Amino acid sequence: MIPSLGHGLAVLQLYFVAQFSLQRVFYILSILITTYPLFQLHLNQLNEPRQPRETAWLRSIHAVLYSAFGAENEHPDYPPEPDNVGPDLAGKFCRDLQQLYHLLGADDTSMSLFPEPQIILCTPRLNCIFCPHDGHPPTLRRHREPQQIHLLNDRFRWTKATLFVAYCAKCQAEYYPDRITFRGSTHSRLQRLECNAAFLRVSKHGIWMDRRIALAQENMVLHLHSGWSSFAEWLNATIGAEPHVTTRQSQRLYFEHFARRLIIAHGLEDTFTVAAHSCKVSYTYFLYSFSYKSHVLRSHDYYHLYFYQITHSASSAFVE
Repeated sequence: MIPSLGHGLAVLQLYFVAQFSLQRVFYILSILITTYPLFQLHLNQLNEPRQPRETAWLRSIHAVLYSAFGAENEHPDYPPEPDNVGPDLAGKFCRDLQQLYHLLGADDTSMSLFPEPQIILCTPRLNCIFCPHDGHPPTLRRHREPQQIHLLNDRFRWTKATLFVAYCAKCQAEYYPDRITFRGSTHSRLQRLECNAAFLRVSKHGIWMDRRIALAQENMVLHLHSGWSSFAEWLNATIGAEPHVTTRQSQRLYFEHFARRLIIAHGLEDTFTVAAHSCKVSYTYFLYSFSYKSHVLRSHDYYHLYFYQITHSASSAFVE
């Protein structure tokens, strides 16, 4: 059965109370859906003769649901509730499990009650950081039409995402998810990297990757001595779907990630700039030269020194 809004409202009215936060309700429903494979094992065991009505599978489902209804899963700002509310509602849930699975469509494995949402990439900032103001910094406007991009997420899957670019109407600074471009003193455009960006652009042709892919690459380089091409080949074999990751994109990912590492390590987040949309990563050479010559290296800077050797031994440093 395809679950409808009416079925969902019936579940909410019959099995929840108005004092619950929406966050807690969604959490309980998601836990209920994840227990359906255990319920299938329970039903299958009942097909054998002389089986108890309450199998160990069913007892495990009850334990999981009673835990999900616990007050510790409520929003921290909510007032305390009577001690018996959670257990009473969990008991109602456990008595009507089969009907609940059916109403919510959990018994239809061809669909998901919680489909993956559309991923939106935009700047984490709300106001312009360059324009002087008297307590009311200029807000950011949408720049251009949104762009459809390919995103390699943290589960090593390609997914479609929508990229939004913001800009300041006063100074014309452009705010991307991973960088900010702005007009310099000589009227040439410069850029500042967003050092805590969750997503990194690895190609001008709409290819982005989750920052955690870069962390995986970092560990493979440091511990397995993986190169740009071997990491790209490993990614393609793991993903098994197009678009294929190129060696250039693999190299770009590493440069983008480690440039941010060094900027943070040396406190340059608000001062380091480079030409906007640079087609060469000369700024990484500067950063690692700085790290190599610095006398204030931290104990974990062996990462930086190791990468300094890699970048300076590369025959060319380029990005798409």
